[in-house]
Amino acid sequence: MLPGKNSQVVVIPGMCATATTAADEPRALCIIRDLSNGQLNNNKSGINLPASTTASQLMQEVVKKFQYEPDSFELVLQR
Repeated sequence: MLPGKNSQVVVIPGMCATATTAADEPRALCIIRDLSNGQLNNNKSGINLPASTTASQLMQEVVKKFQYEPDSFELVLQR
């Protein structure tokens, strides 16, 4: 991990339901909080992804959305 490149992911409980078709696939809202400057009260950004998204796919989405370098940040689950 590089200093100043860490973020956190917060999973919102109860966001998912049972899917019956691909169009009905449950979604998960991931809140990303950038802590790279050491401040705890930074702006938060959300990514709404299919519930079947893997951890690797989530990392790729964060790279795209926030223009981070791959392998330069860490995601931490906070409940």
